[in-house]
Amino acid sequence: MPTTRIPDIRPLLTPRQRAELDELIRRQWQDYCEIIARRRIRRNGVPLRTIAQRLGVSKTHLHQLEKIALHKLRHRHPELNPNNQPPSPSSAWESRIENSE
Repeated sequence: MPTTRIPDIRPLLTPRQRAELDELIRRQWQDYCEIIARRRIRRNGVPLRTIAQRLGVSKTHLHQLEKIALHKLRHRHPELNPNNQPPSPSSAWESRIENSE
């Protein structure tokens, strides 16, 4: 199937019209990128790196907090445990949980 090449009309435009056209194209690309990003977030969730940047903490620290929070949830609500087994207590986790409360 042959493709049709659209000629560049920018030389025919005044500088003001050119600026308006460039602004329109920029806004459309921003909208397109935002739609793609929202679709990706809806499908996969918000990336940990993005959350860390928004909170102003390191990704590693946020990951540690996430692990502690999930451990607490599994311990307090066994029905949330995907394996349906009680979480195994470890001294390292127990000390972290006691210190963070």
